[in-house]
Amino acid sequence: MISVQRLKKGEILTLIGPNGSGKSTILKSITKQLTLIGGKVTIGEKNLKDLSYKELATKMAVVLTQRAKPELMTCYEVVAKRAVSLYRTARDINARR
Repeated sequence: MISVQRLKKGEILTLIGPNGSGKSTILKSITKQLTLIGGKVTIGEKNLKDLSYKELATKMAVVLTQRAKPELMTCYEVVAKRAVSLYRTARDINARR
């Protein structure tokens, strides 16, 4: 079991370990990019499975060093990520005007 109950708002947690030790798997699991095959993840008092992506985004931020692999994503996820990217680009262009 991994517990970060003492992590305070605004603090940064870094996972360090050798290649293949599961750092990215843990991060992808707690951001719902991978389905949990066992165990339970809670944020505050809520089970991760009960949190929407929007609610999860208000609770944490994660920076991964690898690009998401579209071959591991559903068609919906690929289109949704592209739509968000296009929205941000349009918003940034409009903000510069």
